[in-house]
Amino acid sequence: MAEKLNKNQIVEIDITGMSHQGFGVGKVDDFVVFTEGALPGERIKARLVSIKKDYAYGIISEYIEKSPDRRDPFCPVYDLCGGCSLQHMSYESQLKNKTVRVDDCLKRIGGFTDIPVLPCIGMQEPYEYRNKVQLAVGSTGLGEGNKQRGLSAGFYARRTHQVVYAQQCRIQPGIADQIKDTVLIYMKSNKISAYDETKNKGLVRHIMVRKSVNTDDVMVVIVATENNRVFMKGLTDILLASFQDIKTVVLNLNTKATNVIMGNECVYYYGDGSIQEKLGDLTFRITPLSFFQVNTLQMKVLYDKVKEYAGLTGEEIVWDLYCGAGTIGLYLADQAKKVIGIESVPQAVENAKENTIQNNIRNTEFITGKAEDEINQLIQSTNNIHPDLIIVDPPRKGCHERLLSSLCELRTQKLIYVSCNPSTLARDLKYLNEHGKYEIKKVQPVDMFPWTEHVETVVLLKRLEK
Repeated sequence: MAEKLNKNQIVEIDITGMSHQGFGVGKVDDFVVFTEGALPGERIKARLVSIKKDYAYGIISEYIEKSPDRRDPFCPVYDLCGGCSLQHMSYESQLKNKTVRVDDCLKRIGGFTDIPVLPCIGMQEPYEYRNKVQLAVGSTGLGEGNKQRGLSAGFYARRTHQVVYAQQCRIQPGIADQIKDTVLIYMKSNKISAYDETKNKGLVRHIMVRKSVNTDDVMVVIVATENNRVFMKGLTDILLASFQDIKTVVLNLNTKATNVIMGNECVYYYGDGSIQEKLGDLTFRITPLSFFQVNTLQMKVLYDKVKEYAGLTGEEIVWDLYCGAGTIGLYLADQAKKVIGIESVPQAVENAKENTIQNNIRNTEFITGKAEDEINQLIQSTNNIHPDLIIVDPPRKGCHERLLSSLCELRTQKLIYVSCNPSTLARDLKYLNEHGKYEIKKVQPVDMFPWTEHVETVVLLKRLEK
């Protein structure tokens, strides 16, 4: 079929679904076409911009019939910015679509045809939800109306490293926009250069703002290629005079020619480099390099669901694999006999240990290493004392197959899988079902990132036989 279609050809498409990227999915004579911005239920004319062997990409050239779920985006730079992908869709429909997406992956990839997926849990007010914002700084940028502008900070345009400036971004706290503009004005008035990644020159690379939801603490981090003390001292004075909730101002040094945002070295210009955030009865110390979910409110929703599925009585041994900064394990610790976390990133493990001490928790242990390597050593070191519950919260690529194999051999009666990628979730659940006789009991999607295609899912599994 691909040979019958031509680039720039206009085709009519009925949109029947959405991809994991948030693209509308339809067919032209059984040939799949992904169209950015199209919604299920719409009939459109699309111009084909890329044709592959088995599918094509198109862009909307005309609406023949619009979906009743279509909405006008609330952001004036939505068509440019890569920060959001679903502002053209009503929030209620986003939640339904995320539920459908999880269900579709379980059926199509996992082969589970009779597993009910609970409705995705959304936010009552899905705005200003990000507690951390990382804004690229550029000597030029795009603004409202696709207008060129000078010194700018913001998210990148889709599929580019062109900075998009928004006067107000409604997925981040308002103070982040104010701080961003304060930094830009100070840079401009003092002739401070933005970093140019094509030339590996310039000073300021990114502005990072972290704001605690429950304490209102604010952290400002300037990511730069060198420690310009005159610039940082002057900027710190301006920031502290302008924003009373700032608890710390930090310079993060990143001298490498890389697209990785943060470097490893921090210099504290005000405060001790940390802010405090509360989650339930716990208080977490957050530093510039800390690992912490970016949506605090939905983080609690997610963790409460994990706690509900865990059903702990105080006598259980819990293993928390891919534990990050240990937040799930620490959240469950008061209802468990012992929590053991495994994480491959040393900085995250240090965060976990610091927060254990801060919260006076005495029944946790955190191990640095890859879960697939450490799990068998853990069994030996605990004299074959097996866990009563295992929680896995892997990255987007899912669990390593060696870990899945070890889980099946271990035969723990209850597993909880926390996923940020429905496709790898379905793949791993299929393995656990086929090789470990684990049965899916509950599937609960949670919307951690409104206005984007991303969805988190909590799954409860139990072994079919002892």
